[in-house]
Amino acid sequence: MVLEGLGFVNGTIILDEPNAVYYAGQLMSGNVHFELTKPVTFSAININYLGEALVQRTEGQSEICNGVRTYKEIKYEGREQYFNVVECVLGGTGISTLPAEVHSIPFQFQVPYNIPSSFKQEEGNITYRITAYMELLEPVRRDLLEKEFQVVTPINLNNLGNMMKPLQLDFEEIETCNCFCMRDPISLKVLLPSAVINMGSKIPIVVKVENTSSVEIVEISFEIRMQHTYRTTHPRSEYTAPEENLVELKKGPILSSTSREYTWDMQLPDIVLPNLEGCSIMDVTYLFNVSIKMSGCNDDVEDESEIIIGLLPTSDPAELAQSSLAQHLPKAPIPNPNDPLGFAPGPRISTPINLSNRSINNIGRISNENLANIQLPSQFGPLPSKKPPYEIGFKAPDIAICPPYPPGEIPTNPVLPPYPDIPLNTGYPPPVPVVSNPYPTGQTIVPSAPPL
Repeated sequence: MVLEGLGFVNGTIILDEPNAVYYAGQLMSGNVHFELTKPVTFSAININYLGEALVQRTEGQSEICNGVRTYKEIKYEGREQYFNVVECVLGGTGISTLPAEVHSIPFQFQVPYNIPSSFKQEEGNITYRITAYMELLEPVRRDLLEKEFQVVTPINLNNLGNMMKPLQLDFEEIETCNCFCMRDPISLKVLLPSAVINMGSKIPIVVKVENTSSVEIVEISFEIRMQHTYRTTHPRSEYTAPEENLVELKKGPILSSTSREYTWDMQLPDIVLPNLEGCSIMDVTYLFNVSIKMSGCNDDVEDESEIIIGLLPTSDPAELAQSSLAQHLPKAPIPNPNDPLGFAPGPRISTPINLSNRSINNIGRISNENLANIQLPSQFGPLPSKKPPYEIGFKAPDIAICPPYPPGEIPTNPVLPPYPDIPLNTGYPPPVPVVSNPYPTGQTIVPSAPPL
């Protein structure tokens, strides 16, 4: 909360992409814009860039103990972090002062390439946000500005393998039953040009039919379904949500004694579908399903195959700008991973900062290792230098065990022999005392029993 004209009064975070949507690998530019009605004393203005995934769900469980049924809820949770970067954009080396005027502080951030798309469902979500916070000194408090942005991750063509080849589903020798119970074959083939499909496009479906029977195909149904899978680590579990139908196309009938080839177009919806390839706790799978319904006493036949739907990096920028998806995509071209700069060249919107009337100790961007006297807000968590390795189970803390006595002062307790007349073997003392021979020396021992 901003009080008495201090901090981020009428503040906002302005991004160069008007829809706050960025490609993975794109350079982000923006400004922290705010107004001061009186001078403020502060130590630093920092910006935190955070990308994380969260899976949360609950399940009810009932137990019967001694004839009494009890109910309890089990909470499942899984987290994953993709980046957590803090950047000091103003101050950071001591006490600084900002005059009473309108301020606009620029910043830039390189969105990583290997991150998943933004995603939001009831069971889990992937969010990306920018948070600017000012460390005020008089009074000592912190003012925050926060803004979420969306990430669209194009398909990585290097990981597709055989998925780029044409897709074919075969329904061979489907046995039918006519009124004389004679069985005749039907051959039906469904072909797609590729198992990798660009979102928002039309899919040409080719169907080759050889129906030599007297039974007609009443209907052929084509569906594209989306299926989500969620994984948690506390406790460990995996949950697959019910399938969602994205688009459906129904054709038919196809008469008996027919040999023909059909081509039908299926239009994908104008929505940005997520690419969760870089996420390990959530998956999204797209399925192409074909269902055939025949007349008479014949059962329906169904088959499906996995496909990939997303934004192809080879898409023409001019076509994207004119498509119905343009309002959901960034204005900049798709970044080229082979570009040494990491982003596609082009004009960037950046409001210059006026430093003529400001009294500050230091202006500019400094590295995370040199942030002085700056503590990350508790909701951001610690700032690791790199992503810690994933470990399963309990890890004992590192505890330094100190000896109970100082070096060289360990007391030695004298060990007395158990029997005064017997010398002590310092290695292994005898467990029982040594007794003398009960028989006189040289006397022969005669056994009392006769030999066997």
